[in-house]
Amino acid sequence: MQKLKKKLAINEAIQKIEKERDELANVVKIKDTEKQLLEKSLSEKYSAELKEKDAIIKHKDEEIALRKDMKLKLSTKMVGETLEQHCETEFNKLRPTAFQRAYFEKDNNTKSGSKGDFIYRETDEVGNEIISIMFEMKNEGDETATKKKNEDFLKELDKDRTEKKCEYAVLVSFLEADSEYYNSGIACKVDYTVAKHYHRSNAKF
Repeated sequence: MQKLKKKLAINEAIQKIEKERDELANVVKIKDTEKQLLEKSLSEKYSAELKEKDAIIKHKDEEIALRKDMKLKLSTKMVGETLEQHCETEFNKLRPTAFQRAYFEKDNNTKSGSKGDFIYRETDEVGNEIISIMFEMKNEGDETATKKKNEDFLKELDKDRTEKKCEYAVLVSFLEADSEYYNSGIACKVDYTVAKHYHRSNAKF
């Protein structure tokens, strides 16, 4: 009888230990599953983020390639002619219909020590001047070494405007090609540090 009781007690102890073992094994299994799910979730998250970054990089690369292509086409278009010649050609296309009483010629007067590129004057039906503009053209290739900014030319341009008795001054420029402001299309900027100074940069013809 005593032996039977001992045997039962041992069996109960074994069953209890086995139960605890199984419970611990189940906990470990659950933790392993949670770990795998977490790793999968993180992997998917990072994979999605990497794909998004790759897409952004691809878009930027395409944008850079497009801008380079546009610049190359512009350079090709303007081979053999300066920016001044290009502007003069475009103006002369419109002169017969839109600017019949307009004067648009090179500024060749250097008596004051400096000059602009072009002077525009327009008169009314009886010959009264209604507007006058001093034009200065700046191409990126002209300032490659020094990397000038558009603002660097405004005061000198205003000086030329005043000396040549022009009402307005306009800067036509391809400088600062990386500027979002100037690359948004035709950018118009009034310089309040000088009188009646009109700034047109990176204009597209």
